[in-house]
Amino acid sequence: AAQDLAKAEKASLAADEAVAPLRQQAEAARATVNRLLLERRSLEEERDRLARQAEELARQRQQLAEDVAHERARLEDARESLARLAADAARLQEREPALAEERAAAEAARQAARRQLEEAQSARDEAARLLAEARGRRAGLESDMLAIRRRLEAIAEDLSDCDLEAEESALAARREEIATTRASLEEIASASTALEEAISAATAALAEASAAREAEEEKLAACRAQRVALESERDALAESLARNRARENGLLAFPVPEGLEAAVASALADLVRLPLLADTEEPEEGLALRALAPFAAGTLPAWPEDLVPLADLLPEAPGPLKRRLQTVALWKGEEDAGILRARQQELAPGQKIVTSSGVLLSAEGITG
Repeated sequence: AAQDLAKAEKASLAADEAVAPLRQQAEAARATVNRLLLERRSLEEERDRLARQAEELARQRQQLAEDVAHERARLEDARESLARLAADAARLQEREPALAEERAAAEAARQAARRQLEEAQSARDEAARLLAEARGRRAGLESDMLAIRRRLEAIAEDLSDCDLEAEESALAARREEIATTRASLEEIASASTALEEAISAATAALAEASAAREAEEEKLAACRAQRVALESERDALAESLARNRARENGLLAFPVPEGLEAAVASALADLVRLPLLADTEEPEEGLALRALAPFAAGTLPAWPEDLVPLADLLPEAPGPLKRRLQTVALWKGEEDAGILRARQQELAPGQKIVTSSGVLLSAEGITG
């Protein structure tokens, strides 16, 4: 029994010695699992962070694309505005003589209206004077008629008081006096009628003078309003032209043949507002224009015979504009929409055509 007990103890010790490495391996495996779990959690957090960062980068990229599109739209709007300003400047220059003539015509009309108003006022005053005189004469004639009637009444009373003998002796004289009085009454009645007609004519003339005065006052007010409108339009166009010239870089200060003003303004609208750069200078912000040598002969696509490059028509243009003028040609044919679309389809890359009225068409499809 003692031997068996000793054997059992030895077996137990041997088992403990055999289990100890397994326990150590189990502890090491448990530690490895915990470490792997921690690393997995860290990797998942890193994955989530990278996913969020990717979403943020995608959002920023989308925002940048929208900003670029917006800036391009603004640039196109600016080009269109510059073209419109150039056209406005050309129209202002063309209309300046007409505005001067209109102002002169308005001033002449105002002076004529003032003279007519003064004449109408004079006519009205004269009519009022004649009316007053006619009324005075009428009052005098009415007074004379009243005196004659009273005299006739007195004569009638005298006749009734006289006896037949006295009546016979004075009858002839009375009859003559009555005839004379009747003639005077008829003259007074005729004069009164004439005065009534004169008063009516004077009243009508006074009404006509008043109406003429009102009409001339309306004409004068219209002339003044027209003058104010013309002056406002002149000031607005002058201000627009001043703003337009203030933004120019001086590149348009070269002789342009008559009839090409609108075409040149449209072809160079986006360049004449850009700041000029020296050879080694870089733009501080936004776009700028650098003077480059003209394209060498043979490097550009050939133009059809009915299109003339602006560079050939504007030999005195400054250097920074040479390349643009080499790529834009003048269309002198009919400005029909269908014909222009067909010619636009035939343009080589980089080419543009412009009409005498300033319509610009590019090979990329830009039309305006």
